[in-house]
Amino acid sequence: MRNVRVADRRDWVFGRPRTSQPPRGNRLTNWLATLPVLLLIPALAVPIVATSASGPQLTVEPEYAAPGATIVVEGTNFPRNTNVVITFDSVADGMPTAMTRGNGRFQLTL
Repeated sequence: MRNVRVADRRDWVFGRPRTSQPPRGNRLTNWLATLPVLLLIPALAVPIVATSASGPQLTVEPEYAAPGATIVVEGTNFPRNTNVVITFDSVADGMPTAMTRGNGRFQLTL
């Protein structure tokens, strides 16, 4: 058998050490400290949501049409109250223009 050293009996601790309780704060003080953190979450979320918006989009109906057929062009997410020029093969001559509404939408019938 091996000889194992044991601490001197005078060094043994039989009781639990006292723990000090943190000072109890005022309920109003706690809320005032928490409020900026709660307001920070929406403040950080707004720029993320705003940047996820898509850019301008065009929709053409019908997708395929015979010569002389009527075509409807709709646009969304354009700057509001802006002139839009429709081109065909990068040529705007003879093509109509449209003004976007306050919500950034327009519709043209060709």
